[in-house]
Amino acid sequence: MNGHREIVDLLIKHGAAVDAHNYNGQTVLHLAVERGHKEVIGLLLHHQAAVDVRDNYTDTPLHKAARNGHYDIVDLLVNYGAAVDGRNRFLSTPLHFAAEKGHHKTLDLLIKRGA
Repeated sequence: MNGHREIVDLLIKHGAAVDAHNYNGQTVLHLAVERGHKEVIGLLLHHQAAVDVRDNYTDTPLHKAARNGHYDIVDLLVNYGAAVDGRNRFLSTPLHFAAEKGHHKTLDLLIKRGA
């Protein structure tokens, strides 16, 4: 995925499922978040992509955004209703990942948003 918003938009307009997932249970939203493609993420959320969907590792897109320190994406996901305190199978929350990786700005945002 290279973050081509126009192509993603065209695919959705022609019936592509916004919550389709790969063999790891990762949806398009998981992959866009992991790679930091904010415009694609906004488009997917606009088309009702499931914001708290879990992959096979039980990570949500917010877990991935926090792990990677994508502050703006964390903010966007939370604005679309992402649960700030969701735990994965290891009982880790997005807050754990932000703290572990030293993403202070993201950590502060999650705390301000209720984590």
